[in-house]
Amino acid sequence: MRACTQDQIRIVKKTWSFFRNMSPEFVGDVFYTKLFMDYPDLEKRYPREAQKRYEDLIKMLNMVISRLDRPDELTWALTEIANQPHRIWVTPAHYQKVVSTLIWTLRKGLGNDWTAVVEDAWMSCIKMVESLNAAIVSRAHSS
Repeated sequence: MRACTQDQIRIVKKTWSFFRNMSPEFVGDVFYTKLFMDYPDLEKRYPREAQKRYEDLIKMLNMVISRLDRPDELTWALTEIANQPHRIWVTPAHYQKVVSTLIWTLRKGLGNDWTAVVEDAWMSCIKMVESLNAAIVSRAHSS
């Protein structure tokens, strides 16, 4: 597993705080509109009720980002997300689409505050989460 540095985690948390203080409806609408515009095949994989999608997105991101510097808690959070009964199964092929849409949303929201350093921090942390998540899914399928 590739870990994020403490500086990268600090950058991710700091930049996420900008979005955390926005309404879930706004952030979620921007994210899902872009996702479904670019990848219409994904729309059927998500709940039809927009408000629920928006709230789940922000809740999941808050859960993960707040635990980036605590690997045991992060693993617990990812396991909780994976075990939710209404979980939407996103395949590895879909994962990259969701990540690219998240990065696009962050870039648009941060404007000039989105820098190469910020992007590197987000991508490093996303890769760490992706690695942990793959291990969780692998364990679940081997049980």
